[in-house]
Parts: sequence; C-alpha cells; structure tokens
Amino acid sequence: MLVAGTAFPSDWTGAVSTDWFDAGNWVGAVPTNGSEQAASLFVNNLAVVADGDAVASTIYVGLNGAGANLQVNSGSLTGSAAMLLGYSNHRQASYIQSGGDVSVASLQVSRDANCASVMTVSGGTFSTDTSLIVGKKAKTTYVQTGGSVSAGTDLLLGSGLDGNADVTLTGGSITVAGDMSIGVGLNSLSTLRINGGTLDVGGTYTLDKNGMVTNIINGGTLTVGGQLFRKEAGTTFEFNSGTMKVYDMAWNGDLSVGNGTNEASLILQENADTHVVNADVLSVNSNSFLFGAGVLTGGAAGKRVGVKTGGTLSAGEGSGQIGTLIIGENQALVFGDQSALEFEATGSDADLIAVSNTLSFVSNAVVTVKLTDLGGADFSQEPVLLTYGNLIGFETVNWEVDTSGIGGGELWVVNYPDAGRLVLSEDAPPASSITFGEIGTGSDVINWTTTQDYGGLEYGVYYSTDLQLGFIPLETNLPATVTSLTNIIDAAHVFYKVMVE
Repeated sequence: MLVAGTAFPSDWTGAVSTDWFDAGNWVGAVPTNGSEQAASLFVNNLAVVADGDAVASTIYVGLNGAGANLQVNSGSLTGSAAMLLGYSNHRQASYIQSGGDVSVASLQVSRDANCASVMTVSGGTFSTDTSLIVGKKAKTTYVQTGGSVSAGTDLLLGSGLDGNADVTLTGGSITVAGDMSIGVGLNSLSTLRINGGTLDVGGTYTLDKNGMVTNIINGGTLTVGGQLFRKEAGTTFEFNSGTMKVYDMAWNGDLSVGNGTNEASLILQENADTHVVNADVLSVNSNSFLFGAGVLTGGAAGKRVGVKTGGTLSAGEGSGQIGTLIIGENQALVFGDQSALEFEATGSDADLIAVSNTLSFVSNAVVTVKLTDLGGADFSQEPVLLTYGNLIGFETVNWEVDTSGIGGGELWVVNYPDAGRLVLSEDAPPASSITFGEIGTGSDVINWTTTQDYGGLEYGVYYSTDLQLGFIPLETNLPATVTSLTNIIDAAHVFYKVMVE
C-alpha cells in the first residue's frame, strides 16, 4: 500500500474487481487529477488500468500492506506529481506495464528501506518529467523487454544508502535526457545488464565508486551523448557484444571491445571535443570493431590501442561512413596477427587513420586491408591509409589487400618513410638496390635493401655467368629480414638480380 500525507481522498481496496475505473474498488472516489491516490493493493486483487484515461496527483503503490500491485495494459495513466513504488514499511510492491501510456512527474522505486519492489515493462510508454530513481533504499528488480521508458532529467540506479538496483534491458528503449549514474549511494549494490534494446543517455554516464557496480553489455545499443565516466578500475564492466556509441570517455583501467566470440562495435563519434580514453589498453578483440572520428587521446603517456586477432579498426562513425581518426600523442596503435583495417573511399574523400606517435605491428603479423568503394573512388592515385610519427615492425608484415569491395584487382601497401605514411599502390615496389661486400675471390657477398621499405614480401636472389643462358636461383622465398647472401663461386664474371617473388 502507498500513502502520502495524512489523508487520502482515494484509497484502493479492490473490493469489487481489479478495474481502476470501478468506484466500488475505492474508498472515497475514483481519483482525479486534483486528488492524492493512496493505493493498498493486495496480491490477489491488482489494480488494473485498461481502456480508459486514469488520472491522479501523487500515486503511491505499497504502504504497510502485504503486497501492492499496479498494472497498466492499455489506455493511459497520468500523475501530476510523483509515483512512489515501495513507499513505506512494505515488503514488496510491483508495477507491470504491457501497453498504454503513463506519464508522471517523477518515479522512485523502492523508495524506503525494506521496500523491495519489482518493475516490469513489456510495452507501451512510461515517461517522467524529471528524475527516475530505481533501487533507492532497497532492492529493485527492473526488467524491460519492450516498450519505451524515458526520464525527463536523470536516471539513478542505487541512489540511496544501501540502495540496490538489478536492471535488465532486453528489448524496447530507455531514453534519459540528462545524466545517468550507477551506484551513487553509499554501500549500494547496482547491476545493469543490456542484453538488447537501446539505452540513450543525453548527458554523462557514470559508473560510480560509492557502491558495488556491475555493468554488462551483451547486446543492444548504448549511446552516451556526454562523457562515459568510469570512476575507478574496481567497478565491473564487460562489453561482450552489441554497440556502444560515445563522444567522450574518461576511463580508469583497461577497456575491451567484445569477448572474442560475439560481435561488438565501439563507435567514437566526432564532436567539438576530443575522445579522452584513459584506458591503459583499449583492445579490439576478435569479431569486434573500433570505429572512430575525431581525436583519441590517452591522458597520461604510455597508453595504447590494440587491434587483436580477428579485430577490425576503421575510421568514420561506422561502416559506410568516411572519417578521420587521430590517435593522439599519448597513444600507440598496435596491430596484431590476423587483424584488419577497413578502408572506405568515395570520389572526393577517404578514410584516414593518423597516428601522432607510434604505429606498430607484431612480428610477422598478417594484416588484412578491406577496401570498399562508396561511389566513384579511384584507388590508382595512392590513397593514404595511415600516417605515423614512428613506425615499428612494418618490414615483417604480411599484407593481404582485399579488393572484392572495389571490383577486384591487385593493390599493394607501400611505405613512404620520409613522409611517414602508408599508401595503397597499383605497383609493387622495386625489389631492391644491390651492393657488394666482396666479389671475385671465390665467394661473392651480395647485400640489398628494399627501396620502398616494403614489408611482407618474399625475395629471390638469382645469378648468371652467361646472360645468354639466363639466371640460376641462388636462394628463393627469402623473408624481408634477410638482406645479405654469400655465393661460393669461382668465375671471372657473375651477374646478380634480386626479385620480389
């Protein structure tokens, strides 16, 4: 049962039926917008709003009773003041909505201690003019499988002392105009699972440190218009699958995109500010994507973005969108084995990853470049894939350029070290320039250096004592790390050539 003040013009008894609009179910009268609604709703006799327009001022669900239950199936319910679910000295209150439209000034669920409450939304719309508070001072179990819920200002989970919010979003949408905080209250216990649906926060999204916080994303979409703020590394955050769109991040600890099995996408959206990611390591795992536009900075020095086996990096705010992603001074970008770079272009624009500091590749990595023509792109003009301040490990990279998205053909990744950039080229770089350490003494020493500093190729060294007879292989299938050979031979004239295999 719920109560406000000392007298309530409308008290629910449910003496006749579950019908909200039946006057026989009320002490006083069916509530109007100017009256207080105090509901003493027992388990076996719910109050149900269906096919009508219900109104009240403050709506109390659960006061001193064994159980209080309000259900909205259709029609509408409008409260000009607050809805208080689990109000005082109450063991359990529940709210169930499968349809209809509900609008109240604010909502508090499990408002007082020992007022464990349940809120279930599967359809319809529920909106507050101001705040929406879940699990304020007792446990709230909130499950949403459909419908639309919106908070006019803030959404708080576990906001009071010993607050407890257990929230699962599987379908439908939650929209927060202002900020959202998880685990605000001291000693609070708050869990948010996003398994599907959408959660759209207009302001700051905070994983607080006053209580035990768990945030698990197993699907759906989380969009944060302000800053995504993890106050300390001790809070549990798992981004296993689904999509997360953010403009700005202040993150303590590591951040992993995907669990290595399911697909996950982190999209860094461009605005006037930079994306501040303080994560020690931002990892893009297998089957997952990091999309981005704008500037990604690392806060303190020594941070890195790692594209791991099966992970993909792409500029722009998603597939089909072109953009420039700048990896700032305090961040290194590292490509692992079997990682991928997605590159999209039009006739007038193209993706670009600009690494201010170090661009690095693990030894002998296989890196795939996936090309997509979004309309009128000309890949013969050596478009720039990446720029860098420092380059490590390029000479051992095995590049696989996927041209199926541009109609086929063969392209190469070429490094221009003086310009600090990697480009696409239709022409394979010249094999090498050759020098001799020793010749004519029975053993010739042949040295070579790849003129384009091109990684991932294999080379062959050939010799001839008579050009009319052609060349004979000395060694073939040599990795780029081999740059010198000795030929034991006793001949007056020997010709050599080094070729890309």
